[in-house]
Amino acid sequence: MSLLRPISDTWAASVGVARERLRVGGRRRIVLDWLVQAAVLLLVGHIVPGILVETIAAALFGAVVLGLLNALVRPVIILLTLPLNVVTVGLLSLVVNAMMLTLAAPFVPGFEVTSFAGAFAAAVVITVLTTLISVAVAANRDDTFYAELARRLSSLETPRVSGGKGLLVVQIDGLGAPVLRNAIRVGLVPRMASWVRSGRYRLVEWDCAPPSQTPSSQAGILHGSNDDIPAFRWYEKERGRMLVANRPADAAEIERRLSDGRGLLAADGVSVGNLFSGNPAGGRRLHLNP
Repeated sequence: MSLLRPISDTWAASVGVARERLRVGGRRRIVLDWLVQAAVLLLVGHIVPGILVETIAAALFGAVVLGLLNALVRPVIILLTLPLNVVTVGLLSLVVNAMMLTLAAPFVPGFEVTSFAGAFAAAVVITVLTTLISVAVAANRDDTFYAELARRLSSLETPRVSGGKGLLVVQIDGLGAPVLRNAIRVGLVPRMASWVRSGRYRLVEWDCAPPSQTPSSQAGILHGSNDDIPAFRWYEKERGRMLVANRPADAAEIERRLSDGRGLLAADGVSVGNLFSGNPAGGRRLHLNP
């Protein structure tokens, strides 16, 4: 019974992931992924010794069978071999992928695996190609990130904010003023471009004092001080410890040194996904861990 529970949880998680992908990406994205997998499988059948994919129909059907095996069987195998997978730094997952190809072949007419070495080589090629294609397809798609962000935000209990005027600060990590200015000019950020064109908003460049990185900037914005933050991570000889700004305990320690309890958000503010809190009223701080 102790083993059945994790397996059932794994299957439930796989079903949940499939439902989320269908909800976020829609049927078109599912069909596109299927066609990509079929095309990669057809290509592998022609270039990798030990793998034979005779027809386009075999590739299409094989992609469906592989998808089902990856959804139902692969997660269980990964779960059972998790310690070994950690030891091999994830290389065992390629062996599991080769096993999925070997298992799928008998169910698909025109799809043959004549050697496990060929299946392993095919698993490597498929992993590399599908990763490259996915990155290329998603390079200009913001919907995946924002859909996941919206899903996480919707699952949180958002504090109620009273009406009236206020200040909203949105930090975009690593975005310099020249890059943003060019993006506005060429129309890559249409919402911001419309704000600037309306005349109600101005793009003002701010020179951040060194070091110009996230913890220093956020500490300055939220607490009015970035003293003694030399980098994103640093070693303190007198205390004999390494401080890393995105570690929760270290971030709390850095904020403890800086905060006087009257940060930017002390007057009925809310902090969302920041390293430091800004002392929000009532402790209203939401974390979004990527």
